[in-house]
Amino acid sequence: MQQAQISIGNSESVNKILGLIFSLIGKNKIDNSLCTNDLCNAIISIYAKGNSRVSLPKQCKIHEFLLQNNDADFVIEEIENTICGSEELHPMKQIVSYFLDEMVCNMQQHSKSEKGFAFAKYNTELNTIDLCLADKGITIYGSFIEKQLYLDLIGNSDAQALSLAKDGYSTKNLPNAENRGYGISSNAKLIVDGLNGVFSIMSGNALLLYDKSAINIFELPESIEWGGTLVIARIPVNIPQSFNFYKYIS
Repeated sequence: MQQAQISIGNSESVNKILGLIFSLIGKNKIDNSLCTNDLCNAIISIYAKGNSRVSLPKQCKIHEFLLQNNDADFVIEEIENTICGSEELHPMKQIVSYFLDEMVCNMQQHSKSEKGFAFAKYNTELNTIDLCLADKGITIYGSFIEKQLYLDLIGNSDAQALSLAKDGYSTKNLPNAENRGYGISSNAKLIVDGLNGVFSIMSGNALLLYDKSAINIFELPESIEWGGTLVIARIPVNIPQSFNFYKYIS
């Protein structure tokens, strides 16, 4: 993988990061149409909160909410009703709800972040639902460090920490039946294996990419970093006839 020197600080660099993400998942080259749409603008907007160097793009609604009160519930409900309110997209509501519930729960329990950010849109060009959730917390690696767990396994690596989270390792220290880790595995399988979508996480300078061809985790250069955790999902709205929601969430 090319070690491009990219710093998240402006729209051009975020375009490059999105290009890197989506070019690595089964694409031979960067698809500019994929990198410059509202999903890209959403990530720029989220990063720009509190960062005067970056101007907020227009026509891109970002839900900003406090994590430790009922704000998140209202945001999830609003997204569900807005995105899945039509007859055409109503069958997607259970899937969108599960993704949002699990990922927001992770942010509340692990990120140590005051706020969360969410973006959702029906992408008419690709016939997908694009979802993005992010925090500016301590990262997945930082969560393991904060709890002093699996230190021998993660070392100094964001990628190792993300790999453990992907495999279901948790900081909750609950009995095995309740110790569901970060919910990453179930969401990835649901979106990718069940619906032929794309699932990606960036935490610190680690990047997880999961599509129908493979699941990969990359340790990125220090100059490519998300201060917290960023989750992206692109979900096709054409649900396969054989799809069984409960097969993927157990």
